[in-house]
Amino acid sequence: YNTDTGGFRHTLEDAASNSMATDQALYAIAAYRYCQKGLSIWDFKSPSDTSSYRISAGSTVYTAEASADAVLKAANVELLTATPTCPGKYVIIICGAVGAVKSAMESGRQTAGIYLVGHHTINNVHASVPEAIVGTSEVGHIASIGVIETMTALTAVEAGDYAAKAANVRLMEIRIARGLGGKGFVILTGEVSAVRSAVKAAMNQLEETGDITSSSVIASPHPGLIDKLTN
Repeated sequence: YNTDTGGFRHTLEDAASNSMATDQALYAIAAYRYCQKGLSIWDFKSPSDTSSYRISAGSTVYTAEASADAVLKAANVELLTATPTCPGKYVIIICGAVGAVKSAMESGRQTAGIYLVGHHTINNVHASVPEAIVGTSEVGHIASIGVIETMTALTAVEAGDYAAKAANVRLMEIRIARGLGGKGFVILTGEVSAVRSAVKAAMNQLEETGDITSSSVIASPHPGLIDKLTN
């Protein structure tokens, strides 16, 4: 079922669109277009008239970049990232005052139009979230590590915000979908009890979305692992 955000949901009872339903719907639409052209949906070779597909892909990238431009021109916001991600999507993340962000988001949604997969605004986001997204977090001593894996980039940001607000932890990184098949993950640190509380809080808040795939807490991580995560 299509939603007013441009994404899809599995049932009418679902409150909002989700990434799995949206991906499935887009695959179904692509298969239908193949059938319209008399092509087999099981033929994975490129069709002979690839020009139409290239134009479509180019238009999507153009729309994504135009949306990023519209967002920045609409209000006084900071662009944290605007980049293609797996599988064939484009993520734009901004931060700023609540009113400015909402105004910029509306402009971006209008520019994206039917190409918009989903969107979300986090009010009063935790101060450590932007740093974790751009990779400038200063974490200090690492007593334990918590990891939350998500189905989407958007959910990874939400999970990081929930975790940071729930306990005395520090976000090390929020990884956004690149090279991850469209998934995301959050890495955080702190005392083991605080990390467990933070991970549990994020899991509880996002359980109903179906976008959390796994989580883990590592007490007293090996120095070799710490070195890889911090360098």
